[in-house]
Amino acid sequence: MLDFSGTGLNVRLSQEACLQALPSPKRASRHLATLQDGATVRIVLNGKADWPSGRYYYLQDYHVIFRCGAAETGFEEPRTIDLQADLV
Repeated sequence: MLDFSGTGLNVRLSQEACLQALPSPKRASRHLATLQDGATVRIVLNGKADWPSGRYYYLQDYHVIFRCGAAETGFEEPRTIDLQADLV
């Protein structure tokens, strides 16, 4: 979830959205980062789902780049938020 505030762009993890995309494991909603102009963040999630045809493992890799002003400066090095869970 992305939300604009007076201090930048808030990036949140939504429990409901995670359950729709990755049925297991459950993850609680929480604030991940507040991005300023030119900031980048990479968020990595994994999960699994059991179907009649077998068990499937998923990996989702999101990149958020926040640019609100003129492109006078470059982008920061991406910061990675690794939320991968042990699926064993």
